[in-house]
Amino acid sequence: MQTTTLGPRGPRVSLIGFGAWAIGGRNWGPTDDDVSRAALHAALDAGVTLIDTADVYGCGHSETLIAEVLRVRGGEAARQRAGILVASKAGNDFYHAAAADDRGYDPIRQNYDRDYLISAAERSLRRLGVDALDILQLHSGDRAQLERDDPWDALATLKRQGKIRWAGWSVQSFQETAQADLLDARHGVLDCL
Repeated sequence: MQTTTLGPRGPRVSLIGFGAWAIGGRNWGPTDDDVSRAALHAALDAGVTLIDTADVYGCGHSETLIAEVLRVRGGEAARQRAGILVASKAGNDFYHAAAADDRGYDPIRQNYDRDYLISAAERSLRRLGVDALDILQLHSGDRAQLERDDPWDALATLKRQGKIRWAGWSVQSFQETAQADLLDARHGVLDCL
């Protein structure tokens, strides 16, 4: 498996990663956890070293499934020996969502307040069963949210506390990448995009 560096200061990861949104089991229709676990095992057996998830994927279910698979494969020590990294995201607040709408979608709002992001990261740590998240990314935040100091302070605090190894911003376009670079120039927190 070929590898690449994730962002300007990020880790080396497999060129192909495992995207774990759909295994969360919400908003994708029915999913089968056994099939999801088998897909994760197959990806790892093929040399994939990057698993991309988010706290909001299945309201934590994706992270829980990933933790189960990694435990079966030998736990934290085996994961580190194999160089497997889990990238999660925070910033889409499903914890405070009202009841689901008539299609079953939860009304989720962006929340990049410092204390919320730290709390969301700590919940991801517990679900994944790790002492530190390999990568925590701000989850597709809009520029107005990210021009505030709160999200950057949260990432810096989590890094200082040893709760995250690398910080990133999950972007969806080259334009957002340029915006992230400009915003990070003030804070110097981002390792990967």
